[in-house]
Amino acid sequence: HLHGLKKPDSQTAEVLSWTEYVSTVGEAAEEIQKYPAAIQRNIDNDHFMYVTNLQSIPAELIRELVKVYPEDTLELSITQISKDEARELAQFNGTLRLFNVKTVSPDVAAELALHHGKLWLGLEDISPDVATAIAGHRGKDVVLNYLQEVDEDSAKILLTMPGLVAMNIEDTLDEVQKKS
Repeated sequence: HLHGLKKPDSQTAEVLSWTEYVSTVGEAAEEIQKYPAAIQRNIDNDHFMYVTNLQSIPAELIRELVKVYPEDTLELSITQISKDEARELAQFNGTLRLFNVKTVSPDVAAELALHHGKLWLGLEDISPDVATAIAGHRGKDVVLNYLQEVDEDSAKILLTMPGLVAMNIEDTLDEVQKKS
């Protein structure tokens, strides 16, 4: 019965936020281990977790997710991320997918670079400062498939990354590499 919480109806677009389902962090930690209202596990792959319907993700919830699912794939539907949230997410060792995060500050990028797993970002553009921070990523790969264009300075920095995947800007990267 999950403390009176109801499972979200997957047929409806409107689902209550995490805080509307769970009033305290203690309950949130319990729910993560049972069937959390805002967290969906993929039926075909028990190591994939999707956190949906959140505009931001509380640091306490991130800590619980990192503790309970340290090596899984974590996909968050958040559209923006703070430096503190990025610092907490960097502790996660699995694949981190932030497709809806379209822009980050250099400070946030520097925190995300401390992440040790595969990192997917939905960045649509990237400054040299953000590229420099992301280039320091400690994990396996960085996927930037949403980048539409990149300036030459940022491209040079991105080219230093051994595990970079950026399909939409491959031509630009190739041109910059030929010039170097």
